[in-house]
Amino acid sequence: FLAAVAPAVCASASNGAENGDDGDAEANETSEGGERKRKRTEATDKLIAAIETRDLTALKAAIEMAEKHGHQGEFSDGRLWCTDELRAARTMLTQEQQRQVRTANAAELESKMMKITRAHLAKVSAFNIREDVIGTDSLGRRYRKLGDDASRLWVEDSAGGGVSVGAC
Repeated sequence: FLAAVAPAVCASASNGAENGDDGDAEANETSEGGERKRKRTEATDKLIAAIETRDLTALKAAIEMAEKHGHQGEFSDGRLWCTDELRAARTMLTQEQQRQVRTANAAELESKMMKITRAHLAKVSAFNIREDVIGTDSLGRRYRKLGDDASRLWVEDSAGGGVSVGAC
């Protein structure tokens, strides 16, 4: 597994000596391997920091960097692999994007509801509503006139429960 994740780049010292090389090629390969390892470690650190902050921009940048520096690849049999850190960052990115969409939708819905409520209150406030009771009959029912409709009378049951509408 490690050979697939981080293949060996350095040649052995005996190979360089047998071929008559002075060791410069070996030093270059070693420094390239060290540079790759450093970049991969830096990418891992950025992934972890981005996951902790849940910042979409940082997550996108860290994922891109990790993809370039050895956090994903392909096995010899064609299966794809990626590190746990990269997988977690991709999952976090998806979750944060979905959360932002839900938050935006909730804010939009709340805004629409507020507009509807304001419009309804403005419409209702145009009516003259009488809060006081006009009168009471011998059975204890209370009579109210609501709104501008003079032809209707609201009757409240003496028990306080039912309300009926009657024409005058």
